[in-house]
Amino acid sequence: MTLVPLSDTVLVTLFGDRPFSPRFCQIWGAIVFLPFFASNWAHVLLVINRYVAATFPHHYRYFTAKLVLVTGIIVPWLISITENAFPFTG
Repeated sequence: MTLVPLSDTVLVTLFGDRPFSPRFCQIWGAIVFLPFFASNWAHVLLVINRYVAATFPHHYRYFTAKLVLVTGIIVPWLISITENAFPFTG
């Protein structure tokens, strides 16, 4: 996963001094912040995973089941998409 740290610089470099429409700014913000929020939520789930591993080592094998691992990959992206949907709803 790669984040663009200076997204405004990229916009100015690509498009020059042309003003951007509000819709374009919303879409650009979603593109920039979607992976950022997903990364933050993935770190939260990783912390929970490590806490369970350290606190309940005998039950940790249940947290390494395929369903739990797939859920741990999908949930951060769903939360991130939900967070980024608010600017588009009004």
